[in-house]
Amino acid sequence: MGKKLDALLGRNFKSTKFKNYVNLAISRIAFLEKQHRVRCQQARSDVLQLLNLGHNDRALFRVEHVIREQNILDGYVMMENYFNLLMERIVVLQNNKKCPDELKEAITSLIFAASRCGELPELEKIRGLLASRYGKELETRAVELRNNCGVNPKIVKKLSTRRPNLDCKLKMLKEVAPMHNISNLFEGGSSRISHNKMDVQNEAEAAEAARAAVQLAINPDQLNATEILSTKQEGEQISDNKNSSHQKGSEERYKMTELEKLLQSSGKSNIVNAYKYNNDSAEKSGVNRPNFGRKPVSVRTRRAFRMRSM
Repeated sequence: MGKKLDALLGRNFKSTKFKNYVNLAISRIAFLEKQHRVRCQQARSDVLQLLNLGHNDRALFRVEHVIREQNILDGYVMMENYFNLLMERIVVLQNNKKCPDELKEAITSLIFAASRCGELPELEKIRGLLASRYGKELETRAVELRNNCGVNPKIVKKLSTRRPNLDCKLKMLKEVAPMHNISNLFEGGSSRISHNKMDVQNEAEAAEAARAAVQLAINPDQLNATEILSTKQEGEQISDNKNSSHQKGSEERYKMTELEKLLQSSGKSNIVNAYKYNNDSAEKSGVNRPNFGRKPVSVRTRRAFRMRSM
């Protein structure tokens, strides 16, 4: 009578559907593993190439992709093993309305993986079948990772979306590039790495400022490049401190040095001298020339200011 009632209420375990979904999921995992393995190998080769070129900070950033792809591959291997285990114990699933202790880890881990892995639509179907068989409480505990939920902590780590810490990155770098002395390359830890990132950012900003200055020196009436640069810099507000004025002065001197190098290398040293003379004369006469780091003065405003000073 109990079996008939379960059949009428739809509480019977649909073993045929379960087998079909599991077989489809295993086939899809085999296909996805090839894609992620190619991406992982490509990321590994990129890391090696960056280390050979001396771009250590970029290699450290790129190794995050290696870790992510490797974690996905490891997660797929664990899910495939759980699928094979449930297929072997399909009779136990059919005969027990309560979740068997020997299969609790596999069942709860697959339910958790379904909430984290969107590449396997069949896994969501399997989750629904298991939840209808063993209750919503088991599903909720597995998804929310409550105490004694039974989910394997290893698969939780593999499917995590958190960025890896520095120790994990260095460990993966040693595995990817064993011929490189990773400990010496990244000696000093995160402080040196953050300093390298700031140097790269400062170099990019200096190059952009130098290009804008070249266009301004060649044709002062065209301030489009400078206006774009100033608009970008307006969004970056620097907090007031004791060294703010010294920092701004050093940045302006550095950018002017880059401008002189660019113009002299292109054979336009006369533009450098003329641009210096215009800046010096403008400072003596009190006329505000557009400087880097400040909002540029329009051509109309400069002309009006000159007329007033005359």
